[in-house]
Amino acid sequence: MISKLRRRFILITVLAVVVFVSLIIAVINVTNFIRVTDTADRILDAIVEGDGRLPPMPSQGPIDLSTRNNARYFWVKYNSNGSIKEVNTQNVALISDEAAKQLGTLVRNKGIARGFSADYRYLVTKDGSMVVFVDTTRMSQSADTFMIDSIIVAAVSLVLVSLLIFVVSRRALKPIVEGYEKQKRFITEASHELKTPLTVISANNELLEMECGENEYTRAISKQVEKMVFMTQNLTALARLDEGRTLDPSQEFSLSDTILDVCHQFRPALEASGKVFEHSVANVTYKGHQPLLQQLTSILLDNATKYSHSYVNLSLTAEGKHLVLTVKNDVVDTPDGDMSKCFERFYRSDTARTQAGGSGLGLAIAQEIVNLHRATIAAQVSCGEFIIKVQL
Repeated sequence: MISKLRRRFILITVLAVVVFVSLIIAVINVTNFIRVTDTADRILDAIVEGDGRLPPMPSQGPIDLSTRNNARYFWVKYNSNGSIKEVNTQNVALISDEAAKQLGTLVRNKGIARGFSADYRYLVTKDGSMVVFVDTTRMSQSADTFMIDSIIVAAVSLVLVSLLIFVVSRRALKPIVEGYEKQKRFITEASHELKTPLTVISANNELLEMECGENEYTRAISKQVEKMVFMTQNLTALARLDEGRTLDPSQEFSLSDTILDVCHQFRPALEASGKVFEHSVANVTYKGHQPLLQQLTSILLDNATKYSHSYVNLSLTAEGKHLVLTVKNDVVDTPDGDMSKCFERFYRSDTARTQAGGSGLGLAIAQEIVNLHRATIAAQVSCGEFIIKVQL
């Protein structure tokens, strides 16, 4: 469990750093693109203001001297009937007059005042009498180089930060690990310490029954002792499962026979209480920890037996690459919906609190067994039916 917690801590922390750095890089590069576009638009506005020439001091915002001297642009003027009046490509070297005319007519017919066409930023005047183009190749190359450099720096930084997080994660989780170890040790020691007084109480209660006869008080004591013994056993089992140890090298066994054995154990009790018990088990094998899966089946059937009203149904089916164990029982006054909270330790529904037996730990143990097998377990209530499904 500790190694799993550490992996999760590293993963979440690294993802948070990745999201944060990616957001910063994205904001910087978007801002840089906006700056390039704004510079090109100021040049276009200045050319339109100067009727085809860059004036020394344009009123459309400042343009630095280097940008002004290196600006490469061309324009196409039109008559009122849409025919080309004049074209000027003197300030750009890589486009002919004919290509300029074609490009000017193309963007003029789009009906969009500003935009990009290939490597050019263009502006169409309101009356359509002039289309101006500015070559943004140099500015774009500068922005692209900055973007690539920023991505490389971010990637290197993420690798270094990830290594740092990996190194310090053990120290960062040390207080949590110590607290968890103390909690586990307390549960184990408390369970052992409770065995002696419970044994003494049980023995004295039996002596009282022998001397004075059995009555409602001795039966109540015996019942509570049994409940405490059952709870301490479950606490110890949870402490062992919480260690998160990997399962011993497991062998393939008949899961069908294992589940059927448990079903045969529960059938007498269910029939004695007047409940219908049906089961459908496919003939399948599984590679896992046989005793733990037997305990899992027993927990699920025990839970269904305690809280069912008239029937319990168990099925084991093969669905694709997975085996699905499903246990159903009818419930009353329980709304439909997800019941994942029933796997929490000591969780007891309002209905369960009014019924005998149960400590609120059984399904928590089932959850741990399922986790050890890298499987999934889910619970829900649907149409008055409580359904627990395990996918192995």
